[in-house]
Parts: sequence; structure tokens; C-alpha cells
Amino acid sequence: MAIALKNLKFHLARLLPLLLLYGFSITTLDLNLTGYFSIVSFNLQLLIIFYWVLRNPEVLGFGHIFFAGILNDIITNFPLGSSALMYLVVAATANYFRAKAIRKYLMLDWLFLLIALVFAYAFLLFILAKFSSVEIIYDQFFYNGFFTLLLYPIIYILFKFYSKLVGIRDTDD
Repeated sequence: MAIALKNLKFHLARLLPLLLLYGFSITTLDLNLTGYFSIVSFNLQLLIIFYWVLRNPEVLGFGHIFFAGILNDIITNFPLGSSALMYLVVAATANYFRAKAIRKYLMLDWLFLLIALVFAYAFLLFILAKFSSVEIIYDQFFYNGFFTLLLYPIIYILFKFYSKLVGIRDTDD
């Protein structure tokens, strides 16, 4: 009984990144602080996807990532599939870097995130420009990507601590 309860707690604790991804996608909470600062906003979904696909891809599946993007598109009134494809670009880029990098550490992950964000935002802007009538404000996309990149070390430290607390091992350990 005690072993079953311990296994249940472990599996529920492993669900937190997935619940965070869905929660941020449904509530569209991206820490938009426009009331205080007119340019500061983060995209936490991209950070969650990048970290967990790079560190432990079994925690988030590509199907969950796609479905969270579809939910985000429905809630934010973006063209259906644009956020989902953006999330998949970040996940595929993180998966590629996970396969190619021998050692993983914060500065290298940060560089990889910069590359992933450039690809993802370029892809999203292309989709919005070609297949949508949504007004594109390039400054907002730039600032969102910039502050998302700046937030990554904090998210990295928090998720690293959480992984050790819960007992989730990195795939490269």
C-alpha cells in the first residue's frame, strides 16, 4: 500500500509541467505586465516546452504540446493552429538540440532557446502575415521574445530544483 501511494505521488508530481502548460494555455496568462510596464510580457508556455523537451521529453508529449497550442488559439482568437505550430517548432528545435548536445548547461540552453525563439516567432509571423487578417505589431513580438529569453534562467533554476525535489532525472544524467 505504501509503495502504491508513493508511486501515485510520484506520477502526480510529474504532471505539474503538463498542468502548467495547459493552465497557461487556457488562461492565456503570459505575465503581461502592461499595466505597470508597457513592453514587458513573457511567453511561459514556450519556456515550459523548451525546458522539458530539452531536459526530459517524457514529461511533455508532442501531442499535448499541439493540443495546448490549439486551446491557446481558441482562447486568444488566433488563427487555428498558429500557436500549436509555434509550440511544435520550439519543441522540435529543443529535441534537435537535445540529440546534438553532449553536455547541457544553462548558457548553452540559453543560446539554444534564442535560436528556437527566432525560428518560432519567424514561423508565427509568416503564418499570421500569409493566412490571417490579424494586425501584426512587430514590437510586441520582439519584446515578448526578448523578455521570454531573459526569464529563462529563473525558470531553469526553478524547474531544476523541482526536478530534484520530485526525483525526475535529466536524460543526460
